Amino acid sequence: MYAQKDYHEIAFYFLMKLPERSPYLVKEKSLLSVEENTALEFKWFPIDSDVLAGLPLLPSFLQQSLSNLPNAVEQVIERLLTIEK
Repeated sequence: MYAQKDYHEIAFYFLMKLPERSPYLVKEKSLLSVEENTALEFKWFPIDSDVLAGLPLLPSFLQQSLSNLPNAVEQVIERLLTIEK
């Protein structure tokens, strides 16, 4: 759930290497954006299990997977169910 709405997502995550001078590698400042009237902030964090565990990182499997990258393609299925009262 995000912004009081349930979502279904199919996502692909790729390991990428950017050129050293890429503006996306400026780790000292956030990248700001707006999507459907919602302000978003993108920020770099170190790939450290203690740091990642303290972040609201979604999908949640990324908290463990980022510090232990697979050697081959993996399919991950994560189901989060919300139960209405």
